[in-house]
Amino acid sequence: MRLDDVACLELVERITELLDGTLPAEERAAIDGHLAECPGCVAAVEQFRQTVRVLGHLRGEDVRQLEPEVVDNLLEAFRRRTS
Repeated sequence: MRLDDVACLELVERITELLDGTLPAEERAAIDGHLAECPGCVAAVEQFRQTVRVLGHLRGEDVRQLEPEVVDNLLEAFRRRTS
């Protein structure tokens, strides 16, 4: 993957690997280069990090206690980000 091959959509598709640190070094370098040039993707990555940080502490019973519309809204937001 070359730096100029990374598009915003590809970054969104690889965001989990990016945050997990499982991207191969060459791909990580290309995505880092894209992030240096794209403030929109920087914001998206930070939003995703914050979401994982907040929701990552929830246990199964915590999620079941959320209002169904809150869960629906969260799922819809993730769908919009990845489509």
